[in-house]
Amino acid sequence: MSLIDDFMSRYIKEYDFYSQAASLAAQSLERDLRSSGIRCIVTHRAKDVSRLADKCRQRAAKGKYAVIQDIYDDIVDLAGVRVALYFPGEQEQVDKIVNRLFGLIEPKREFPNPAEVNQGKRFSGYSAVHYRVRLSEHELGSADKRYAEARIEIQVASVLMHAWS
Repeated sequence: MSLIDDFMSRYIKEYDFYSQAASLAAQSLERDLRSSGIRCIVTHRAKDVSRLADKCRQRAAKGKYAVIQDIYDDIVDLAGVRVALYFPGEQEQVDKIVNRLFGLIEPKREFPNPAEVNQGKRFSGYSAVHYRVRLSEHELGSADKRYAEARIEIQVASVLMHAWS
């Protein structure tokens, strides 16, 4: 069995864990966004098994993986939440809520990178902010504490971006 096959076998067993972690994050985020009056669509998912296998094989062909942990370190969105904002100007409020509710694993990433934006372009394509977070253990019930270990990617974009993807 190959490294990718071993990883995929393990992920299939862990799929429900990532799905539930994403669900918990989405519920918490949606509840707080709604109570703050932010109009949005919040969705969540665990990474699709067949798409993940394809992604791993493509990256493995480039020699990225020596051990299974390399794959876990590389694939950042096994659990994902997407927030589609009706009013992109509310991004700053969302940023504060994400920072309050979750433990950031690394600094947020903006797409496109503000330093690289071509000011002459009217529409630059994909535009979003990505957060890599963990659930706050103190916010979880005792039965859900284990989900605090999951790395979750939260993508915040406009409803237009949501409809486009």
